[in-house]
Amino acid sequence: MDNHGYRSLVIGKPGRMRDGLRCLLKAHPLMDKPLTANDIPSAILLLDEYQPDIILLDASLSSEDKKVYLDYVQKEYPLTKCIAINNRSQENASCMAAGAYQVQLDGFPADTLYLAINKALEN
Repeated sequence: MDNHGYRSLVIGKPGRMRDGLRCLLKAHPLMDKPLTANDIPSAILLLDEYQPDIILLDASLSSEDKKVYLDYVQKEYPLTKCIAINNRSQENASCMAAGAYQVQLDGFPADTLYLAINKALEN
């Protein structure tokens, strides 16, 4: 870690979506190099070790995995902001109930997510 900016974590299966989210965070001027995790157990280990300020949950994760992870973050690190990206709008309510700071429906404009990240870092 660079240890000069905000810490971030992207969770999702390897692929274009996760890589794109990582690039967006990497391009942010106040962000350290983002960490990545392929699954929830790896993400919990990284969360406990690095305590990121913001976490992006990729649409490739199942609804149940997102809920389990969001519940854990809310319980252990309530100040950490999580943004969940969902394939279906039906997932949005369950992610918000589990503690997501914000949800985005897959296909969102990149600037919408960038603004959400900035807002999360301000709060």
